Amino acid sequence: MKETIILAPGAGSSELLRTLARFGKNTLGLRVFSRVELAGYALMKSGISITEEFLTAKEEPSVIYSFLNEVDYFKAASFADAESLSSAIAAMRSLIPADEEAVLETRLAKGEFPEKNAAILEVYRRFLNKCDEDGRIDSVSLVRRAIEYAAAVSDVDFRTLSEYPLMPIDIALIEAVSGGAYREISLTDLFGRGKKDLSGIVFTEGYGRINEAKDIIDGIFRNKTPLDKCLIAAADTRAYSQVFCDLACSYDIPVTYGCGVPILNSNPARLLKLIHEWMTTGYYGIDPLRRILDSDAFDRAGFAKTLGAEDTLKRRDTEALAVMAGSLRLSFDAAENRKRLDALRPALNREYDLKVYGWAEKLAGEFALGCTGFLSKYALIRAGDAGAPLSPAGRIDMSALRVISETLDAYMRYAPDGDLNEIIPEVLDKTVCSENSREGCLHVTTIAGAMSCMRENLYVCGLSSAAFPGSPAENYLLLDSDLTLLADEDIAPTSENRVRRNIRNLFDLLELAASLGVKTGLSYPGYSLSELKEQNPSSVLFRIYEKSSPGADMEAFKKALRHAPYFGSGISSDRLIGDAYSRGAVITYKDQSAEKSSAEKALERAWSPSALSNYLQCPRHFYLANILGLPEKESDDPFQVLSAAQTGTLTHIMMEKLAYEGCSREEFIDASSRLFDEALLSRPPIHPSDAAAQKREFLKMMGTAFDMDPHNEVLSAEEEYRFTHPAGIKLHGYPDRVEKNADGDFIIADFKSKRKVDHVEDDFTTCMQVVVYAWLCEQAGIDIKNCEYRYIRKGRTVTCKYDDDMREELSSFLSGLKDAIENNDFPRNENDISCKYCGMADICEWPEKAKGEEDGSGE
Repeated sequence: MKETIILAPGAGSSELLRTLARFGKNTLGLRVFSRVELAGYALMKSGISITEEFLTAKEEPSVIYSFLNEVDYFKAASFADAESLSSAIAAMRSLIPADEEAVLETRLAKGEFPEKNAAILEVYRRFLNKCDEDGRIDSVSLVRRAIEYAAAVSDVDFRTLSEYPLMPIDIALIEAVSGGAYREISLTDLFGRGKKDLSGIVFTEGYGRINEAKDIIDGIFRNKTPLDKCLIAAADTRAYSQVFCDLACSYDIPVTYGCGVPILNSNPARLLKLIHEWMTTGYYGIDPLRRILDSDAFDRAGFAKTLGAEDTLKRRDTEALAVMAGSLRLSFDAAENRKRLDALRPALNREYDLKVYGWAEKLAGEFALGCTGFLSKYALIRAGDAGAPLSPAGRIDMSALRVISETLDAYMRYAPDGDLNEIIPEVLDKTVCSENSREGCLHVTTIAGAMSCMRENLYVCGLSSAAFPGSPAENYLLLDSDLTLLADEDIAPTSENRVRRNIRNLFDLLELAASLGVKTGLSYPGYSLSELKEQNPSSVLFRIYEKSSPGADMEAFKKALRHAPYFGSGISSDRLIGDAYSRGAVITYKDQSAEKSSAEKALERAWSPSALSNYLQCPRHFYLANILGLPEKESDDPFQVLSAAQTGTLTHIMMEKLAYEGCSREEFIDASSRLFDEALLSRPPIHPSDAAAQKREFLKMMGTAFDMDPHNEVLSAEEEYRFTHPAGIKLHGYPDRVEKNADGDFIIADFKSKRKVDHVEDDFTTCMQVVVYAWLCEQAGIDIKNCEYRYIRKGRTVTCKYDDDMREELSSFLSGLKDAIENNDFPRNENDISCKYCGMADICEWPEKAKGEEDGSGE
């Protein structure tokens, strides 16, 4: 039996052979080749071996980018430009059947923009030279070698397919390999079917892409059609692959994607995006690292095992690790990480800090794997059921991880001193998981790709005038005028020819479907939900309708047009909302707030003055943060040397030292300087000059603190007092100092390092913190006469009395708090303007209610 070989670039060998078998065609002895496969086959049959390493099309942009900026014309080019150049160079080389370099030099010199063309030629030559230097061969060079050296194969029938047009280099290849003995056939000839008319096609208008896609899937399920007997061809694959991917994930529908899906549907890409933000705008800081460690795309269980934890880290542990590693700004630089960790180690003595330090060391070890190594190890691959193959989401993850790793590794191979941040945005714009159809799965692909994987039911979607067949758009590197210099106008891939090819592909697909007896539906979104405007059907739709119904006019087409019901989809519950609305039912709000917190639990806790101040400022904030325990968003500024809270901590450490150890002013300043430097070990500054300026300011403040200190006898400093108030609220606190002054009176001293003086003399609302301290000390047998807020930055003291009036104010305040806890009554402080800057604003409904009250829309 004589073998038959079909040269059909872009057809997909396995898909086409399986489709032929599905429709009863014997495929024994039939092979479908791309140009590279045919070239390799011809060289093998001729006994010619390829000693060079093959350079894949994916690697070509990295090779070009390794020298691209050395070409003056492209000195500011990006990696995306390198990808466009790689595609343009491959296209122009494919238009030259022989004498490639001489023809390109001669003809491109005649172009409209000779400077541009000369630069492209320079890139072309350097690319070929680079391949020679590295001992690699690209696909076009491999084909040329087969054209030049391979002998004609006489015992094979060679064919081409009219639906897959050949470039001049392809024609030269099959001429050489077949000895000129090949012929062109159509897909209908290959399937052994005759042409039929296009009658029976259903035309549908959807209300937006989502409605259009849901209508297709709903029809499949409503008619109980097996998914693997259905094929969806999309005019705009990037948009529709995302739509069908979302629906597949939402409703657990098994789908394969011949056209691929946007890479950001994958966990590896989502994690890479977070890593890129951490490396660039995040400056390796706390917030971006926290987002990585908390991400669902990050394998937290695997990371916990690396750290030696039995289960995933607790939120407290993850936060502590993010703060320490983010403050140190650990990165992919192993040497710098080691230097910073070694500098920090002597400053740690607390057991928990040492434990977190050990985790940070291990994290630094994982960063030493590099970007692709870390991503490969910790990007969470979504698996299917136990013992089953990967889920559709898992296949997307694996494909994305492979594309990311290959692209980044190829880039670093050819540009070892390059910056990964230059190409990561381009990687995140890619499409991945272009896969063959599978049993039991719905298949989504391009219009051209659908011809090689035909099924019994065909749905072509996205046929609006805005998307299909497209508008002529020239390639900015190879203009139409350049392309027509290289090949005849009728075969050159000019912008107009590409539009014509789109139309031809659709008609070829429909004619094949008709010959195979495939049920066909064509649809378009009659409304753009993103632009909120109507969309017209593609003019090609009416041409198809004319062919299916000779003599029909536009009015007949409009009457034949089926309208997808907007609320009719059986795969989602939104139809119930539409049905209720159509019946005139009233949709009312049902409170979905969290169940009431246990008053008993809240009253068992001992509350600190800072928590009580939180309640005083905004009861709603107190409820969310202190009772529900919801974490408050606190962003970290990586350029900030030390935060106000960190500066306050250093201040209290030094004031405690002054209270218990005593020292001269010079010794106190020296100790403050050493403490500040020690703090920088855990948070190396991005700009050392900023650290120097803040240190000067800190030491000036500590000098003021020493000068204003009355040097009273200190009874306690930062020691805990804990008692239950008669109002039923448990209290505890750590007064900065309890002092005995020269008159023998006991006073509370609280230090403030802030610039603004916001306490008012003898005002309970602002003095509540020290009043609580005074009451606690009183229960311990210390008769407090007075309280002081000492603003050590400004050298100013604000006094707060502690008498029966203050005791009564405290009792009234705590009684109100107890009532609020028991009744779960925590309203927003309506006079508090700080809602705009509140870290709980995104989960608190009160700002929206307040907005409604202001504009008159509230109750």
